[in-house]
Amino acid sequence: SESYGDNLNNSNRSAFFTLFAGINPDESKRLSHSWSYLGFLMNLVVCRYMLDSFGSKEDLVVMMRLTDSATTVLPDSQVSFFRKLGVKLKFLPPIKDNSWKSFIMEKFSILRFHSEYKHILFLDADIMPLCNLDYYFDLVRNKTFEPNMVMANNHEPVNAGFFLVSPEAGDYEVLHTHA
Repeated sequence: SESYGDNLNNSNRSAFFTLFAGINPDESKRLSHSWSYLGFLMNLVVCRYMLDSFGSKEDLVVMMRLTDSATTVLPDSQVSFFRKLGVKLKFLPPIKDNSWKSFIMEKFSILRFHSEYKHILFLDADIMPLCNLDYYFDLVRNKTFEPNMVMANNHEPVNAGFFLVSPEAGDYEVLHTHA
């Protein structure tokens, strides 16, 4: 899978990740616009703006999974937009199963990036930061928080839209053998 904006050997870096799944750039042939994921993209623009305005120093990364019928990459104009926005792209391999379970499990693809990032905070694509979220990484670095943190409430045991991980080699494979 091709990635844009890679900075390898960033083992001490942290990043915010989100997921755009089921994206089909081939829809541009049928639709009046080529940005069928425009709603997600607008949320991402606001998220990037908010993080920057609050002084965040961390990377913002979009894991992008194109549909299995789509071309293997986004059009250059769209890739260029992400670059100008300062957002890194990580393309995930297409999958055949587009079920809700598969979508939720894909969020944990962040574990694949253990060699690039020491800590990753996953944010659903519709989350709008209202403050600098870098402090979550500081809380893990100074051992106030455990290296892996998920939120829970009275209605769900795990919130899959906001969680922090400190991935290590092999974590992704272990998770998928038990899924």
